[in-house]
Amino acid sequence: MFNYPVKQTCILLLLLYAVMLIGATGCDLAGRSAYAEPAEYVDPRLVEANTGFAFDLFHALREEAPSKNMFISPASVSLALAMTYNGAAGETAEAMGKVLRIQEMSLEEINSAFSDLRTILQNPDPRVKLAIANSLWARQGVDFYEEFLQRNRDFFDAGVEALDFDLPEAAKTINRWVEKQTGGQIKDLIEPPIDPLTVLFLINAIYLK
Repeated sequence: MFNYPVKQTCILLLLLYAVMLIGATGCDLAGRSAYAEPAEYVDPRLVEANTGFAFDLFHALREEAPSKNMFISPASVSLALAMTYNGAAGETAEAMGKVLRIQEMSLEEINSAFSDLRTILQNPDPRVKLAIANSLWARQGVDFYEEFLQRNRDFFDAGVEALDFDLPEAAKTINRWVEKQTGGQIKDLIEPPIDPLTVLFLINAIYLK
């Protein structure tokens, strides 16, 4: 993922957000079409993997907080982790593949299947608005492998932008994007100053109305 020596300390901060809005006003998705061209098919291996991952995630969360009610979006979590998976290698990639249950699929198959899934999820029913927005916010001056960034653009429709994380305006820029994509439901997500060890924000937002 990073195009510099591994001895340099770096942190990948993964932010996952699922927002359900019932009877609320809609949100503008910055140029994305309201309904993408629907896919006709999702690889059944990914369907099975996501189902298993969803149950694994639910059981793990229940063990952590057995007495609490919870609302989670396993699809949002798996989508964001799949984006991250494109930058993983070696033992990290192997561990992520096992957790996501996708270790028997090639990276190309995984990305294509998630792209189809994302398209289908955004076209559930004419009466339902479900929008998925992904973005990568990179620390300015840090080199990332272009292949990692391009795969996220191509398969996950992720916007990619480099910011100077040392400036307070960086947090404001990210917060404005999050607020817009969640219909104003999530504000001031990132508080300046941004940790100097943080090199990338990977954000997945789901809006359901």
